[in-house]
Amino acid sequence: MTTKSKATNRRLNQRNVLEVRVMSPRIAWIGFTRVFAALAKLACLAAVLAGISWGVWRGIQYAFHQNPDFALKVIDLNPNPVIDEAGLIDILDIDITACPSLFEINTRETAQKLRGLPAVTDARVERHLPDTLVVRINLRKPVAWLHFHDDARFIPRQSNGMLVDQHGIAYPCPEKQLEEASALPVIELHNSPPAIGGLLDDPALGHCMRLLDAARTADPDAARWMDSLRQANEWSLELV
Repeated sequence: MTTKSKATNRRLNQRNVLEVRVMSPRIAWIGFTRVFAALAKLACLAAVLAGISWGVWRGIQYAFHQNPDFALKVIDLNPNPVIDEAGLIDILDIDITACPSLFEINTRETAQKLRGLPAVTDARVERHLPDTLVVRINLRKPVAWLHFHDDARFIPRQSNGMLVDQHGIAYPCPEKQLEEASALPVIELHNSPPAIGGLLDDPALGHCMRLLDAARTADPDAARWMDSLRQANEWSLELV
């Protein structure tokens, strides 16, 4: 055998030895234990983070939601003829006898529900620690009742009769606002009533509203002696 052939055989033998070592079960086991150890570390880290999160959540629950110092005890609602504290509790849908936490009340959702009332133009709800819910609402300012000859559902000067504000927005009179609005004049219209809380686009209403404004400009107490207004025909208005 030549020297060149011996060298070739030696390299082949070395390659086979190396291949055997690489495929050794011992090496595979070591690799597996390394991967397992890395996964175990990640699992431990995840468990620690989960424990911390749970502890923080429990701490928040105890410090705020379950803390009797933050139980709802006072509802500070600005005086208004539309809704009182009992009505507000109904909107909140809470059991006041259970002393709910102030933090269980969604202030944004509550304000949105209040804005949905036809007589309300805006609402603001805030938590004032430790135990007070502050509610402020802005109301529509009615200027007259509406009487629709084609619809007898809305009777003027009665609860749920249709009122109109200075912007031409029609809405049913809340029961608590009836006394305040009882002295307002009635505007008689022939068209059907609009959707509740909707803008009443009626030329006759616009004409009567301008006459109403002119009377009030001339006499601030005009509402006391005006009973009704209507457009008698295309060229005249009638004020009783």
